[in-house]
Amino acid sequence: MTMKRILGNPAKWFSSFFALLLLMVLAKGSFAVHQDTDADGIANCDIGQVNGNCTINSVHAIGSNVTIEGDLIITSTGHIKFTGTVQRTLYVKGSLVIETNGTDKGKISYEGTGTATPAEIGGNLTIIVDGNVTVAGEVSVKGGNGNNVFGGAGVIGGNGGSLTFNVCGDFTSTGDITARGGNGGNSTGRNATSGGNGGSGGAITINVNGNVAITAGTVHAQGGIGGNPQGTGQNGGDGTITINTQQTAVNTAGANFNPNPTVNLSQVDPAQCRQPVPQGCSLGFWKNHTGAWQGYLPNQTVDSVFANAPPSLAGATLLEALSFPGDNTLDGAKQILLRQAVAALLNAAHPDVFYPRTVQSVIDDVSAQLASSTRSAILALAKELDADNNLGCPLN
Repeated sequence: MTMKRILGNPAKWFSSFFALLLLMVLAKGSFAVHQDTDADGIANCDIGQVNGNCTINSVHAIGSNVTIEGDLIITSTGHIKFTGTVQRTLYVKGSLVIETNGTDKGKISYEGTGTATPAEIGGNLTIIVDGNVTVAGEVSVKGGNGNNVFGGAGVIGGNGGSLTFNVCGDFTSTGDITARGGNGGNSTGRNATSGGNGGSGGAITINVNGNVAITAGTVHAQGGIGGNPQGTGQNGGDGTITINTQQTAVNTAGANFNPNPTVNLSQVDPAQCRQPVPQGCSLGFWKNHTGAWQGYLPNQTVDSVFANAPPSLAGATLLEALSFPGDNTLDGAKQILLRQAVAALLNAAHPDVFYPRTVQSVIDDVSAQLASSTRSAILALAKELDADNNLGCPLN
């Protein structure tokens, strides 16, 4: 058999081969563009919506909002540089760390520039963090400095922007946070007239549900300095710095504030944090996973936790109570209740289960019904606990 008979027309064969190869390359490229990238473990993830943890170690300019599904670490060489003229939001569902190596600083910025007349104002930036925030680097929404003008009035500095932190965990800063106004430009040359006025300081608002420790570095929202000739450009007015926290005290010793901050303590959910979805593990889970028990032991007796249990049930262990059969008698109803009560107790006691009841409320409610002689009321509580115990188990 000849090669020609195997391949047919060689020209057609090569044409088909290269067409197929091109199709495969294009298909591969399309898949790479459209797939979701898990940033966990990637040294320098692509900013955008990131489905995992993210470490930034270079400059990323972005003209849109950013959502990070995990933790965000900005190293000393990293910089998220927001652009545009509208509100921007950075949402980190884990924790945020902005690092420094002592010389270089990691940075988040939404700053104005000096290319306009007057200079551009700082941006309006909201940073939402479900975990903790640690700032050793810099966060800036400062206004742009006015340009110098030869033989004419210096350009007015841009006003500082608005920077809001909404932090569900703790907030720690030893770095630099600024919303200051831009400096006015100078008027230079033989025919110098007047310097540009400094821009007004912006607003920094730090809403924190956890602890606040700003113990070094700067937090500045002052106005910009007026331009030269000296005395002709006016300094901009100061902005505001506000700290709102759920806690009863904040630690600001050692930091440089300008102007001084307004601190509001004992605020109710100042960061407007999302509450976790209620959770609960079933009695079957607790019966088969005694290693997951927290705060209570399988061999503890029922009456060591719950009051008013009938003598026939009081000496049973908590593990045995999870297998109570129940029946149509009054004590049978109490068996059904105790079966769910032990599961509810273990859910409420476990730190990784967001159970809708506290340990004490479970003990109080169950103990009250164990003293009851109304079967329907006992079973009603058992039904409520059963529902809570099947909200979804995060420990599976």
